[in-house]
Amino acid sequence: LRLPQWLEAAPDELEEYILERHNKAAEELIRKVRQFEAQIWDPSSVSESLREVFEKVRKGAHALATRLLKEVRVGANRGSQVWGFRAQEQNFRLLIALGYGEAAARTFLSNRKKDSRRVLNVVDVGGDFSAYVQVLRAARLRFVLTQHLKLTRTRTQSQTQTQTQTQTQTQTQTQTQ
Repeated sequence: LRLPQWLEAAPDELEEYILERHNKAAEELIRKVRQFEAQIWDPSSVSESLREVFEKVRKGAHALATRLLKEVRVGANRGSQVWGFRAQEQNFRLLIALGYGEAAARTFLSNRKKDSRRVLNVVDVGGDFSAYVQVLRAARLRFVLTQHLKLTRTRTQSQTQTQTQTQTQTQTQTQTQ
């Protein structure tokens, strides 16, 4: 039984994609190899060369995920201060697709904590912890109120649009009769 050409070349292609930072292409190749591996009925009957391919792809996936996690952590400290989550969204999506959802979630929460502290100009908790909690509570309350106002506005706009549409429909029906 001969391996498909794409599968034989998969470890080398994956390494090339990772080195050239073609993250999406690397993730697609990893997914394709994993799907091929999942379709094997009897894993014990797999040849040694195929096991090596699967192992190299697993190691490549781990290397890609490690690099993405590092970029997300470093990005939170440096370049993504203006854009925040949007700057790292693709990396988080790739991490989840690679099966590193828990690590991505931990990193995301860690980054949000750092961002919140930076926005609130909280450098060190230091002295009075209750004052720190009050600052956080006030910031959270402002955020919740802002989100509530936005939601209320969109609901009101959608309700007025549906009322206008029903009124125009009834008017056209009465005019046609």
